[in-house]
Amino acid sequence: MNVPGYHLHFLSEDHRAGGHVLALELERGRLAIDDTSNFHIELPTDGAFLSAGLGGDRVEDVKKVEK
Repeated sequence: MNVPGYHLHFLSEDHRAGGHVLALELERGRLAIDDTSNFHIELPTDGAFLSAGLGGDRVEDVKKVEK
């Protein structure tokens, strides 16, 4: 939720595989866009979460994780 830019996922037709899309070349397929207008999330309230540094530029962190 705090990652800049597009964050895309895939799901196989049989729903047995899925994950992050890191690059793609599409010959055929179907695109679906979730136009969610309302979202509810419950976050932890403990000290570790409340003191976590979640701000700032996360681009380099995302690159490390997705390699």
